[in-house]
Amino acid sequence: MGTMKSPPPKRVEIAISSDLCTRCGRCVFTCPRGLLVREGEQIRPVHDLSLCLLCGHCVAVCEPNAIRHTGVPMEQAPLLGELELNDQLLERFLRRRRSIRRFKRDPVEPAKLERLLDIARYAPTGGNVQGVHYMILTGGEVRQLEVATADFYRQLIRRLESPVGRVMVRLVVGAEALERLLQGVPDLKRDVGRVERGEKGYCHNAPLVIVIHGGKEYPTIPEDCCFATYHLILAAETLGLGSCLIGFITAAAARNKTIRDLVELPDGHHIYAALAVGYPTERFFRLVPRNPPNVRQRA
Repeated sequence: MGTMKSPPPKRVEIAISSDLCTRCGRCVFTCPRGLLVREGEQIRPVHDLSLCLLCGHCVAVCEPNAIRHTGVPMEQAPLLGELELNDQLLERFLRRRRSIRRFKRDPVEPAKLERLLDIARYAPTGGNVQGVHYMILTGGEVRQLEVATADFYRQLIRRLESPVGRVMVRLVVGAEALERLLQGVPDLKRDVGRVERGEKGYCHNAPLVIVIHGGKEYPTIPEDCCFATYHLILAAETLGLGSCLIGFITAAAARNKTIRDLVELPDGHHIYAALAVGYPTERFFRLVPRNPPNVRQRA
């Protein structure tokens, strides 16, 4: 197991070709930090580029290809081209996604896993911090994660079945959450029992679990991790894979050091999602409806 590390920040340099630049000013307007300015008939970068977000907006908006940005190499910035996707195709693609709870034992090929993570990195992040981290668990590591999760819920069940324990739980989660937990005790017992018997557990026999986590370097890290997770989910659909968010693991990890140690969670990091991934045993043939959106609008 190992945590993917972000590359160290680089010193940014921006050069604008006077021969190619049309002085349209798009790069000036689009830069979130105002690091490109117009001086007379020329456009130039400011002297201090340390605030650059490396978002690449300036390169992406420059049609004549006049900008060279050391943090956004041209070989990594291909032309966008025409996008054939429309709203109807997008809707059908999004609606075909199902939460998979029956996986084949077949492992996920390393190339497909690498492709999943490669696509996930294009999820938006606040301040372009790109502070999303992934821990990959396979084989026996998935089983260890399920055992540790079951142990947490076994202890929780004991507290919920004890008058004193219920008081302690209520102090932590509140009255409403306690009531929901009490109603869910039969399901908690069922899931713990399955793990104890070596049957299909929290991860539904998935050969691979991706734990998505992040630190505190930027306020939007929780949202960033969630966006990256959904990129993983959608990318899995395109690769013939299925996925399922395992909320039991995410909730348990917040209060269980054993789980955090198992995934080698760095100090100050929080687990925001645990995603089971693999080849689904079932094939779905119809799109199913959802409730209308809950929308309020001021008159």
